[in-house]
This record gives sequence, C-alpha cells and structure tokens, in this order.
Amino acid sequence: MNKGYTKLLYDDNSGFRLHHTKGRFAAESTTSYLHYDVELSLIYFIHGIGEIKIEGKKYTIEDNDLILLKPSELYHCNVKDGTYHERLVLYFSGDLFENFKESGKALLKAFYNRPDGFENKIPAKIVKENKIDIEIKELLNLVKDQSEVKKIVSVCKTVEILAKLRNVISSSSEEQSAQTSENPLINNVIAYINQNFSENISLEDISKRFYIDKYYISHLFKEQVGVTLWNYVIFRRLTAFNDLIRANTSIEEACFRVGFKNYSNFFRLYKKHMQMTPTKFKKSIRKD
Repeated sequence: MNKGYTKLLYDDNSGFRLHHTKGRFAAESTTSYLHYDVELSLIYFIHGIGEIKIEGKKYTIEDNDLILLKPSELYHCNVKDGTYHERLVLYFSGDLFENFKESGKALLKAFYNRPDGFENKIPAKIVKENKIDIEIKELLNLVKDQSEVKKIVSVCKTVEILAKLRNVISSSSEEQSAQTSENPLINNVIAYINQNFSENISLEDISKRFYIDKYYISHLFKEQVGVTLWNYVIFRRLTAFNDLIRANTSIEEACFRVGFKNYSNFFRLYKKHMQMTPTKFKKSIRKD
C-alpha cells in the first residue's frame, strides 16, 4: 500500500530546502525506523492524522499542525494505515541568515533554547489564528516559480515565517502540554543515553541504574519511543558519528569515539540504518 512519494520542491543553496510528501502509506512504512535532520526543520501537516514521537515524547497530529525540530532530535511519524497523508517539510540552515547578522542569530535562539523533545508542536488552532498556514502556502507557490526574483522573495518569505513562529512559540506551550504524552522515567533514560551513548550501555545497565525490571523498561521504552532501547543507542551513536565526520574526523577515529568497539559491526549497522557506507557519506560531505 506504500503508494506515497516524497518530492524535493526547492533547493537552491540559499539556506533552505522544501520537501513535499503525500499519498496513502502502509503503517509499517512509517514506523520502522527513526529519522533525524542535520538542519533545523519545520513539518507542516496538510493532512496528517496520526502521531509523531520525538525523543520519547508522543504528539498527536491533525490537519494544519506544525512540528519544530532541532538538528539531531530523533523522531518518527506514525500514520494510520491506509489513510491519506500530506506534509511539507522546510529545512533551513544558518546560511539563510548571512545577511541578517546578529538579528538572524537571535531569531534562531527561539528554536534552539529548549530541551530535546519539548515544545515541538504548534497546534493547528494557533497556526491558523496567526495565518501561518497561509504564509506556508504562499511560500509553496513561490518556489514553484524558479525566476530569480521569486527566489529572492522565497527567502524573505521563509524568514518572515520563522519570525512569526518565534512570536507564537511561548503562547503555544500551555496547549502543547495537554497534547503531549510522556513518561518521566523514559525522559530520564533518554537523557542518560544522550549523555553517555559512547560508553558501555546495555539494558542490564539501565535496569540497575534506574532500579526497574529490564523487561518492563524494555517494553515501556519501545511503547513510548517507538524503537527498542538498543536501537535508540545505536542510532544516537550513528548520528554522533555523522557529526564528527562533518567536523573532518577520520572514519575510524569517529567510529570508536562514539562507542563502537568493532569496526566491522559498526560498518554493518551504519549501512543498514543510513542506507549508505561511511565512505560514501564522507564523500558526500566533501562534495557539499
């Protein structure tokens, strides 16, 4: 049933990219793996009935909801099996603000100054009240026209959207809390993993550290986060590896620094989860 598709609508080295995903998806096609983005991203759900899990927090998703994601926040979407799903994803980097200097940095702080997995959702009610949905649709129309003038206007429109979002983030916090399902124990486990993923972490270690039965914590973690605890550790290590490669660290050094003890095992896991080899990823960074 996986008949949907994702299409790149815009990418012109101007500091932002726009992807469009739509169609009817089988549930298993959207729940089997984690995602992470290397840039700040906004997900606007045009038709999105389901949920999104971000660092152990579960948000219900409906039409016109908006999700904010910092780089490397681990997440994945659950779409109801066979339902029509459509979303726009706007990725943007610091390059977008080259001409805005300090004001651009101030704008970004509003998106970064929060713990991972908290205050990710701006509900549809607030999106529509502030006409952010209209702004996003105007941006979509602009990027369909590749003229130089429209490209410049597209950048301005993107900055305008971000500025408006900054102003509504605080007002959405109270409503978000009522729509977020979370578990304090899982929050603490994730925080521990994120701080210690390069060390020897096991289910037994987590069980002893938090004084909880390992079978119970395993079940609870999978239910709340969407993947097994061990797969979360692996994916956190792989994303940290990618960050080190971007910082020009050698592949072998990065492999061991993030916690892998065996290169062959690391290579197998990287290729499985990232759908490419470490060498290919390093070459893609150099090309960019």
